Order: sequence, then structure tokens, then C-alpha cells
Amino acid sequence: MPPALAAEIAREHARLRLIDEQLKALARETSELMQTAPAGSTAAKALMLMARNGIDKSAQVLANEVFHRRFRNRREVGSYAGLTGVTLRRRRDAPRAGH
Repeated sequence: MPPALAAEIAREHARLRLIDEQLKALARETSELMQTAPAGSTAAKALMLMARNGIDKSAQVLANEVFHRRFRNRREVGSYAGLTGVTLRRRRDAPRAGH
């Protein structure tokens, strides 16, 4: 193997190890913060989601992105999650299709 290629592989491996260490440190910090989360906070809601089967690592992202929104009905929740078609509020100045 050429020395330049070996050096590049070594640099990439060092970068990957650094990123892996940073991700592990971030996971530890997040876990510590979530364990000391006050009731009703986003972290507490994420912990409740993590207690459910099938929702684990994505619980914090879900809590951060969804729980701060206000949904008027279950259609809007389904639409946000991509489970139904998009519900659009009709505006008076919006032209109708075909007219």
C-alpha cells in the first residue's frame, strides 16, 4: 500500500474515532439531562415515550419537534406525521381550481 494512502486511511480512522467519542459523550450528557428533567418538560415527555416499546432513540427528536406544536384535531396530527393528506385552510383570496 502506498504511504500516502496509508496516511490518509489513518487520518480518516482518527476522525471516525473522534466522532465516535463525541457521540458517546453527547449520549451520556443527554441521558443525564433527561434523568433530571422536571415534570412536564420536553425531556420528561421524551422519557415517557422511551418507556413505550418501539420508540427509543428518536423519542427526544420527536418530543422536540412535535410537542411544542398546537394541533386543532387528529387530522392535523396525521398530516404532520405524513399519515394522511395535507389539510389546507381555504383562504378567501385563493382561486378555486378550474374557475
